[in-house]
Amino acid sequence: MKHSQTIAKLNDKGEFNSVIAHCFDVAALAEQLTQRQSDRVQDRLCEGLALDHKSMVAWVALIAGLHDLCKLSWAFQLMPSFGRPGIGDKYEEINGDIDTALQQRIVTFRKRKEKQVSPVQHAILLAVVLPPLLVEITGIEEDTAIKLVASAAGHHALFVTKDIFRTAKSYLAHGKYQESEFNALQRDLVKQLWSHLGLCSTALPSKVEFGCVHQISGLIQQSDHIGSREKQMPLQNGLCRPFAETREKAIDILNFYKYSTPKVTERPTFEQLGFKPRAMQEIIAGLDLSRPFALFVKAGTGNGKTAAAVQAALNGEGFVFGANNQSTANSIYRSVKDILHKVQATDEQALALAHSNRQSVIEDVLEELVEDDPSHAAELRSTFELQSEGLMDALTSKHVVATIDQVLMSVFNDGRAAFRLHWLTNKINILDEVHSLDGRLEALLLVFLKILGRFKTPVILLSATISSRRMNKLLKAWADGAGIDYRENEVALQSDDQVILVNEKDVCVHTVDKNKTPEKVVKVNHFDDVILPQDTDGSVLELTGAEQMILSRSKEVDRVVWMGATANEVRASYQKLKPVLEKRGIKAICFHAQFNPLDRIDVTKCVFDAFGQNAPENSKVVLFTTNVFRESLNLDCDELITYSGLIPEIIQAIGRVHRFNRPNRRCKTPQIHIARPCLTQTTPQRLSFGNADYFIQCYKQTASRNGRPSDFGFRAFSALKAYAILSDLKELRLPFDAQHLVDRCDDLSDITFPSNLPVTYRPYWEAFQARQQDAIKLEGDTIAKQVIPTDFSIHQTEFDFDFLGRFTTDKLEKKPKHKTRFISGTISFFVQEGEDASMVKRNSNLSLIAKHTVSVSNKEWIAGFVQSQLVPDEWKEHKVLKNVARIVAGVPSFVQGDNGKVYQIYYSRECGLEITS
Repeated sequence: MKHSQTIAKLNDKGEFNSVIAHCFDVAALAEQLTQRQSDRVQDRLCEGLALDHKSMVAWVALIAGLHDLCKLSWAFQLMPSFGRPGIGDKYEEINGDIDTALQQRIVTFRKRKEKQVSPVQHAILLAVVLPPLLVEITGIEEDTAIKLVASAAGHHALFVTKDIFRTAKSYLAHGKYQESEFNALQRDLVKQLWSHLGLCSTALPSKVEFGCVHQISGLIQQSDHIGSREKQMPLQNGLCRPFAETREKAIDILNFYKYSTPKVTERPTFEQLGFKPRAMQEIIAGLDLSRPFALFVKAGTGNGKTAAAVQAALNGEGFVFGANNQSTANSIYRSVKDILHKVQATDEQALALAHSNRQSVIEDVLEELVEDDPSHAAELRSTFELQSEGLMDALTSKHVVATIDQVLMSVFNDGRAAFRLHWLTNKINILDEVHSLDGRLEALLLVFLKILGRFKTPVILLSATISSRRMNKLLKAWADGAGIDYRENEVALQSDDQVILVNEKDVCVHTVDKNKTPEKVVKVNHFDDVILPQDTDGSVLELTGAEQMILSRSKEVDRVVWMGATANEVRASYQKLKPVLEKRGIKAICFHAQFNPLDRIDVTKCVFDAFGQNAPENSKVVLFTTNVFRESLNLDCDELITYSGLIPEIIQAIGRVHRFNRPNRRCKTPQIHIARPCLTQTTPQRLSFGNADYFIQCYKQTASRNGRPSDFGFRAFSALKAYAILSDLKELRLPFDAQHLVDRCDDLSDITFPSNLPVTYRPYWEAFQARQQDAIKLEGDTIAKQVIPTDFSIHQTEFDFDFLGRFTTDKLEKKPKHKTRFISGTISFFVQEGEDASMVKRNSNLSLIAKHTVSVSNKEWIAGFVQSQLVPDEWKEHKVLKNVARIVAGVPSFVQGDNGKVYQIYYSRECGLEITS
């Protein structure tokens, strides 16, 4: 048998790549990609393998190139087709008749799954086949060979466990499945790569750290990912380029994506970035950040934390900026893009955006850049092409803005964690609004920070409102990973802006002179959120307390914001009050996180036009919004109406009140109006904070919701405690009152029932307080079972497969079986008069079916199937629906009926679908 007769990749046209051709592609890509890592990463790999730089690069390339070695096996080459021409069919076409009895025996053995993993999957077989070959051909120790192969065996996100390894070994030892015809090809492939990469018996790894295995796995996954793209690596139909030519091809591909070796440079000054530095920014500009560090920046809203963090991270290595939601990420993406434009070379990768709805934002920005500089259109498009490949690809860019979930997914028990974590540990990590993470996300963040510390990866944490206890906990996690002694109560935060720097040398605390920090005095008002009938310009409406406050304050001031707890609540108020406000000459805008991506861009622009820094003076407008308003958006209002919540969140929201200096502002005193927690007669065991489900807690409920640990007890207790503190205050002096209030609210030992609260609140206080510690422990225990190991530095004489196997063991045990199943659900359509997208319900049953039963990639197919097969016939005679050209599930469509009126269409219908997931 010849290499040209084997198959590694096959497309729908019948074109294929031989195993040796694909392995050469991936080896060459890994070689070049490794050389383009930062000096810090390359030094870490050299240390982890105990090799010089040249030998380290060659060994990484060798292991990467051998990742698909076991596609040279009957188990892969005779793989049966699954409803379309497959590998086995193509192999038979090339080589003639195949042994159908052998193929059937392999199919039978394939069904003997360990934890739902086929024991004859080629990456699993690699863990058995490759180590002895490496020992024989290269002369390395068996334990070293096994550790290195573990990094390649996980290239399909399945790290081998002991049980899977044992079953695969029994398969290869069975006489019926002898692979002697492929053994010669396997040995030849190892020898060819060994020779092409210039390795010799004197350059052998003498030790392998587990952290190094993890990093190599990330490099292999990325190299295999690029090498599998036909656009970059066309299929050769059995031919194989010479390795030198393949190497040149790899260089061209990485140049196209603008991968280059990051070089540490001097940070630009704030003046070079176009800023006149503030006091806090001057402190950061003067810091020595040459050692691995954790930097915590605690500064009030609007004080330039984003610009300060970016300036600190512009040392040439690149950075990833983690925002806490998509709206914030989109806003920061544009801000950071403008900063980088002043200092970034044209031959560098474009700033990447990583979240699930990023595409429309990227296309919008690319269009703007091409218009500004048409001469670089081709270069700009090539740098944006990388992030359009996928979310993980976006993380490989030099500079990235991502949502926090894309960052924290790197610590889950998932084989793709190696890919994500490799690229995240290559860059400085900036994590914004760390105070806003709930208990589960904070537990994940602590694991992530510890791993960053292990890899000596710098991190910058930003917050305007965080307690001293939580801040110290985050810094201690990074310090523990880095082996630095840091006490739990190391730093006590003050009311002034502060910068805390932790490195191997010292813990330095810098405090901004309060005389250099402007003070804002905010008047605090409280109101009862009860429903009352009210005459509104001739008609009587049932209005909540918040809606009554909106109508009252919009008469007195120009820019009013109602920040509700949920999108449904905000939409309901918007629909009810918009006609009333428009009659009074006041514009109404609805802004929340549930718009589709294209609509969100338009609505966000509208919000910035009305509430941004360049908004026209004396324009009367009311914004109906949710918590997205307070999340790192550079917006300003005259007065804010909101619900009673946590103190850090309220202070964040106040940061948008009188944020800008508007000389013609009618309202000279910033004010916030807070709805009191509501006790209802219909549900006497329910205490509602602004109708927010997240804050509703019946004290007889269990501490679990939908089978998951709940942090209701903890947050509800803090919210009730915050109300008790704020209800005594008539005004807030910011930023100087902020830290005292946040620390006071976060003091878990302060459990005395406040004397200023009505006695009717006491049962809730006692129930919430009793549950808060249980909730925190539940979250921590749950997360501990879902994350990867953090002890990457250990050495063992005997390799423990289950150490790396933890990456996927829990996932596999819970993973549902892949099978065809019948899904039924209700899909109906709704037609109502209206012209505003924000008035439409977003939770269609069709969307829920797609979301909860099949993969995201199938969701569009389901919508198309229903649209084409079930809906059109019913619409032919309808006065409105017959005018619909196209409708997408979950997205409102606006059409004109025969009567001339505009209607909004939203559809779903009862149906049944057979789905293979």
